[in-house]
This record gives sequence, structure tokens and C-alpha cells, in this order.
Amino acid sequence: MKTLFFTFLFASILSCANKQNKLMGNKDEKTVSICPEDGQCKLTVLKNKSIKIKEDEFGATYSQITDSNNILIEFEYKRNEIQNTADSSYKELVYIELNPSNLEVNYSDADLKKANITYGRLCFCRGQTGYYNILSGNLKIKKTGDKQYRLELNFKTSEVPQIISYIKDDFSI
Repeated sequence: MKTLFFTFLFASILSCANKQNKLMGNKDEKTVSICPEDGQCKLTVLKNKSIKIKEDEFGATYSQITDSNNILIEFEYKRNEIQNTADSSYKELVYIELNPSNLEVNYSDADLKKANITYGRLCFCRGQTGYYNILSGNLKIKKTGDKQYRLELNFKTSEVPQIISYIKDDFSI
């Protein structure tokens, strides 16, 4: 009976460890630390770029990435498409624009404007797609080594539903 108990306990511990590793991601593969299981996430650093939200003649918003002296961090969540289903693509994008001379930041709510955080929801979701400025949440970027940083963003938008509301990952410049 004790052997059965310890076998069960050991299996439970291994199961929890595997779930934790899946959440934290494998940094060698450059995956993002927390990503929904139904898709893929990636974090990209774009040097000398800025982002602006534009509006077309129909009132739909879109993003425009332009050249600048800033650093633009792009987070992308792309949900796996549903087989045999038309228009099942779904993507969320988060952009964080940083001044290269001040990469360590700790912003909350109204101060998030300083990082020009932009959220994009792209899907076949009539009336619930587009790009939006994020003004509610917390952004913390801390230096962890030579040219190494840890990003942690917790945010919310009231304009459209969102799946991604928390990003935590390491990146290098």
C-alpha cells in the first residue's frame, strides 16, 4: 500500500512539473513564457521602429510601423486554425514602444502612455477587431544581465474581448 501511495505521489509531482515547464516555455526555442495551449506565441524585438494607430475611411483601425530611434517589442499570439472552418484565423498583437536610453520601466495605468502600448485583435469578428491603445494595467521591464531584460505586462482593454492579458518573457537588445 505504501508503494502504491509513493508511486501516486511521485507521478503527481512529475505531472505538476511538466505543466510548469509548459507554462514557462523553453527559452532555447525562444517561446513566450505564458501562452494559451490552443496557439503559438512569439516575442520579437524591432530596433529603430515606432507604431501608430491609424483609422481608415470606414472607421476601422489599423497599425502602421514606421522608422524611428525607438525599440518596438512585438508580442504575437496566433490561435491554431480550426480545420475545415472558413475564417477561423485569430491573432492578438501587443506592441510596446521604448526609448533605448530608458529600457528599465515600471508604469501603471495612465503612465502606460509613455510606452505607447498598442493592442491589436485580428479576426473575422464583426465590429470587434482593430487596434487600441492600452491605458489600464502594469508594465515592468527590468535588466537581468548584459543586454538582457525581463518584461512583465498585465493589461486590459475595454473596447474588445481579449484572450491575452498577461505577458512575461525575457528578451535581449
